[in-house]
Amino acid sequence: MNQPVPSNEVLKQELSDWAFGSILTHHLGNLSYRVTTEPHPTGAPPRDYFEDENFWREMRFGRLGEYGQIALHGFHLFDYVPRAPGLYYEDYAADARANAFQYLDDRLGDAPAQIDAASARDYRVVFAPQGKQSMLDGGIGCVRLRPILLEGKVYHLMSATSSDEAHRGIPLAVSAADFIKVNQGIGVDGVAVCDLQGELVTVPAQLVDLFGDSLGYPRLYLRVDELRIREELRPPDDPQVSVAVTFVSDYQRRNGMYASYVTFRPGGNGSFSLALNWLNDVYVEGGYQGKIITDFDQTRSWFDGAAISLSAVMSRNRGEMDERILELLHARGLVDRLFDALDREDLVRQIGGHVRTKVFISYSRRDEVYLDLLREQLAAFPEIDMYAWDDRQIESGTRWRNTIAREIASAKVAVLLVSQDFLDSDFIQHAELPKLLEDEERDGLVVLPLFVDQCNLASVSYLAGLQGINSPAEPLEQLTATRREQILASAVEQVRSAVLDK
Repeated sequence: MNQPVPSNEVLKQELSDWAFGSILTHHLGNLSYRVTTEPHPTGAPPRDYFEDENFWREMRFGRLGEYGQIALHGFHLFDYVPRAPGLYYEDYAADARANAFQYLDDRLGDAPAQIDAASARDYRVVFAPQGKQSMLDGGIGCVRLRPILLEGKVYHLMSATSSDEAHRGIPLAVSAADFIKVNQGIGVDGVAVCDLQGELVTVPAQLVDLFGDSLGYPRLYLRVDELRIREELRPPDDPQVSVAVTFVSDYQRRNGMYASYVTFRPGGNGSFSLALNWLNDVYVEGGYQGKIITDFDQTRSWFDGAAISLSAVMSRNRGEMDERILELLHARGLVDRLFDALDREDLVRQIGGHVRTKVFISYSRRDEVYLDLLREQLAAFPEIDMYAWDDRQIESGTRWRNTIAREIASAKVAVLLVSQDFLDSDFIQHAELPKLLEDEERDGLVVLPLFVDQCNLASVSYLAGLQGINSPAEPLEQLTATRREQILASAVEQVRSAVLDK
């Protein structure tokens, strides 16, 4: 292995060969496989795999196209997806990981990964941004994605690996029912040990931008039809997930964009919060005086002021994202105005006031599919999507009622997903709605009802005075897919108009 460059020399290394588009796509998930292959089931028995490396080798050389059914035995199921599936096993990726050790930064102490410091894969080593990028080029890193609708059914995007590192995993879609079966175990242990069987299917249109910066792999993922938890098998002792961000900094005395990532042990052990705090406070802000502008999680935001959300990345093409990054990099005044606005919000909060900038979405848990559809439409407008909030973004361990009250107080627009379940919810009717309606009357909050299903509106007179996005006689669940998209597009346009109205 090459000798590491001393930290004082690392800080002098130029990053001129880091194209801004490359940095973003390498660790935010422009993950589209480059070769389209349509599988052709033959009626043969499932092809069995006990190691994911064998799967990726056969995928790489096109030996899986003739097989429809794949069986994975004793694999570890994560709720994260590799940002570049299969990349880890490429020879050039191994070289990139080895090259990273030329760029160590010994100023910041150990990273917080909870694994053996003597391990060859020691995630407590701290790299300068050059080394971080090399590790990302070597296949490190994952993203977490929202559930999706495929052929009218809800699926959760996950990955399965025979190792204990999520970035080595095979991307797959798990039904909502199977996800419920494994979710508790994943919440505790970070993984679930399972046998999985399903069909290799071509990535659908709405997922094309989620998979693959790995050249040569077909656009396939495993749609799981059978899932069995292997309760007799112990989960791995140290499952590992790595997540990456982009940050802007005047590192090397020039305004630029750089990569970083952190590794944590998933599950209910506190490692996640420790890792994110280290990434933001110690590495980005403390070590490089930077500001994080991206995230890794489509289900919620973890960094205040991240200018480019994961949803925004996945809703735009490469050229559009390049333009957005150019704005951030070269229109320094834009970045400064963004940071100034955040500072103003902090100042107003400190002196007891509040700034209304956000979009608060009130809904019943049973209508989560429609929330996802609305969020997908909002993702097309990152300048609005970054301010949209629903209660799935509440961090574990926080006082959730206080969080909801704070979000309502900072909302400029509230969208109500009105259904019978919404109307039957005691919390919505006696906690959320009274505050929303009070703020609508006294403080100019814009409240927009979006009717989801046929419901009894006779006893809810407060809705009569509000202009709905759609008519109660035309609820979303009764519409064709085309008409539903039209209504949701109208909802987003009304939200944008209200948010941008000065």
